[in-house]
Amino acid sequence: MPNAKDLKTGDAPKRFLMVGKFGSGKTAQFLTLPGKKFLYVFDANSLPTIEGYDVDYECFFPEQLVMRPQSLKKENRVSMKKPPKAMAYLNWEAHFEEGLASGFFDQYDIIGWDSWTTFSDLMMDHILDLNGRAGQFPQQDDWGPQIVAMSNVFRTASGWGRSSSAPLTRSSSRTRSAGRSRTKSL
Repeated sequence: MPNAKDLKTGDAPKRFLMVGKFGSGKTAQFLTLPGKKFLYVFDANSLPTIEGYDVDYECFFPEQLVMRPQSLKKENRVSMKKPPKAMAYLNWEAHFEEGLASGFFDQYDIIGWDSWTTFSDLMMDHILDLNGRAGQFPQQDDWGPQIVAMSNVFRTASGWGRSSSAPLTRSSSRTRSAGRSRTKSL
């Protein structure tokens, strides 16, 4: 039977989840991690931070999104043109799966997703598109597939023997009644 006192994990891959407000330095912190880096960029605000650093990256940004507010009540919804097919997530998925199959990621010591928040938004855009509700509010049956898919992405990344990083943006808000600050996940 193995005993933990004999365990040597010095070179084992590390997993990082960096949590902070927008602009708090999560991407800059990624740059300090040792080794050759690859970064999936889902938020264009990351580009000025990585500019000039030795980081390979691929960008996957959302298509034009539906910006007109909609009511939760169907009878109050405003008619709108059909939004474009949500391709950003599908393009990322094709790149990721090809990278796994071809050994593309073998050349890197650390892989990053910037940011987890915008990546999950792209995934939800795709799920809504699949369910014929692009541009509408996510419903209960949209969240389950997103949770499973996000879990599968990071379980896959955890099992491939290299370090990974996923910045998660948090926001602050003030409650009107008490005027207290609180932090909530986006």
